[in-house]
Amino acid sequence: MFALKKNVAVLGLGIENLALTNYLINRGEKVTVCDNRTPDQLGERYYVLNNLGVEFRLGPGYLERLEDFTVVYRSPGLPLFQPELVKAKANGVKVTSAMRLFV
Repeated sequence: MFALKKNVAVLGLGIENLALTNYLINRGEKVTVCDNRTPDQLGERYYVLNNLGVEFRLGPGYLERLEDFTVVYRSPGLPLFQPELVKAKANGVKVTSAMRLFV
């Protein structure tokens, strides 16, 4: 039996979440990176991950529709009480972080 891919979001593409994104890709997850920056601001990280099949939600509104995902991995700098995260949790989305995944 094959495990179904999870549809996951990674909020913010800093150093910690870049490593997390690569880990999730290697596990076969369907990954969307959500970040308030543009492709140019993300630089090489954007182009490398885009070539690996990662989807992106960038710029203003990057936190919209988090309920589209099964799991959301938040950046350490994004508070748990952020309204979009509260809404996602209320809709059954698992909101967690890289630290919780690996510790």
